[in-house]
Amino acid sequence: MASWTRNRKKAAPSPTSGTTSTCSKSPDEKLGAIFQHFDDNHDGYLSYQGLRRLQLQTSGDDLDGPTFCALCEEFKCQPQRGLTLAALRATYADGDGTDGGGEGSASIEDDYDKIFPN
Repeated sequence: MASWTRNRKKAAPSPTSGTTSTCSKSPDEKLGAIFQHFDDNHDGYLSYQGLRRLQLQTSGDDLDGPTFCALCEEFKCQPQRGLTLAALRATYADGDGTDGGGEGSASIEDDYDKIFPN
């Protein structure tokens, strides 16, 4: 659900954002790490509980059950299983395939830095 991503506030950059490293990960690698971190039972799906924790940790906002179900429906996932990696990637997309570039939206880079601060 597009409003879910719009409600994910973009916080101020972390102290480490913008720094470069010779070992930096690509956005796809960062998204995979985020997904694996919140895929509690490692079944390849983000459950309601996993996505809720992701939302709380990255934006401070809670995720309710109806919104989770709407996301699953929008991205053709079963709520009993959860979101796939492709569906999570789509929640970051702003329509042109980029990761969360819309005004006020979260990005993979920002969320990764919040979840895995050096």
